[in-house]
Amino acid sequence: MDSDILASFSDYLRSRKRSENTILAYGKDLGFYTGYLSSIGKSVTDATAFTVRAYLSHVKNKGCSNRTMARHLSAIKKFYFFLVRSGRFTDNGILDMRSPRTEKNIVTFLEPDEIERMLSLGGNDFLSLRNRYMILLFYASGLRVSELCSLTVDAIDASSDMIRITGKGDKVREIPLLPAITRTLPDYLAGRTRYLTASGRICEALFINKNGTPLGQRGVRHIMKILIRRLAIGRKISPHTLRHTFATHLINNGADIRAVQELLGHSSLSTTQRYTHVTNRRIIEVYNRAHPHA
Repeated sequence: MDSDILASFSDYLRSRKRSENTILAYGKDLGFYTGYLSSIGKSVTDATAFTVRAYLSHVKNKGCSNRTMARHLSAIKKFYFFLVRSGRFTDNGILDMRSPRTEKNIVTFLEPDEIERMLSLGGNDFLSLRNRYMILLFYASGLRVSELCSLTVDAIDASSDMIRITGKGDKVREIPLLPAITRTLPDYLAGRTRYLTASGRICEALFINKNGTPLGQRGVRHIMKILIRRLAIGRKISPHTLRHTFATHLINNGADIRAVQELLGHSSLSTTQRYTHVTNRRIIEVYNRAHPHA
């Protein structure tokens, strides 16, 4: 019974244009929730706000953070909103539950010299060329990993100064292309063509793996792990760090936060505002330079 309802919820999310990654994430969290309900002899339609609070305590006792608990509660509330909307459940307080206060995560980003070092890694082979172009595009556009992996060869035009991206919820945004992107595009595409010809493959994806097939998100993360190991930066870095770096460097250099919000494709300004805390150093520098008594 519960498995059928969960499948219906996944179909509902697809109808709302949610990404497969989001659907999988909800499914994973709700799988833990329904497993807990099964262990106490309840189904999803038997639950109350008290049941959900008990579940969150169960999650916390396993050592999960408030942020993880908030994520679980968000999935549960969206699930019950669907059940109420479809007439399968009468809300008994679950939808009004407040999320636990979450810890503020410090945004990790790379310094400009670290980006330069990353862009100098590798040799003259195609896979090294692909890695450098991928890093450059990440840093110059602030793309999500899923967005980068979905790009095709005709997504970037060397004669254009914009790239059109379809992000979460099929939201379309346009991002300016730096000259460094369009200038190096012909060399990258030429190397890509030679590599595909040698491997006997035909592929429309802009970024391909060593087998000549589309480079996936797991592959991108694996490449980043290798590059970071070579750089010996000494802190945890992921492909999303380059998205953080894109936003942080823009704000540090005076970009309007709403413009950065549009470039990142954030639906809420509050999501973008987490980057503003890293501008303190810049504010102090400006203050010391501009104030007569500094």
